[in-house]
Amino acid sequence: MKKTESENEKKKSLTRKQKTGAIVAAIVVSVLMLLYLATFVYAVKQSRSVLFPMLIVFIVIICAIIGIVVALIQRVKEIDGGEEYDARNY
Repeated sequence: MKKTESENEKKKSLTRKQKTGAIVAAIVVSVLMLLYLATFVYAVKQSRSVLFPMLIVFIVIICAIIGIVVALIQRVKEIDGGEEYDARNY
């Protein structure tokens, strides 16, 4: 029985590490995209350019951030579902 408990603890620890890694990566990329967007907005505001190019870049970045969040949710569900462990058997 102790072997089973030890294996469960290892799986929980690995699951926690995988979730943490996925969440940190998603946050870092999202923050970098938001910083890029803020820099772009500032540059457009300073140059008094037309609004249309800024709107396109804004939409692209927001869509990318939404995609990152969706991928993060899917990844966490995979980790919770144990699919990660199934792939190691092959």
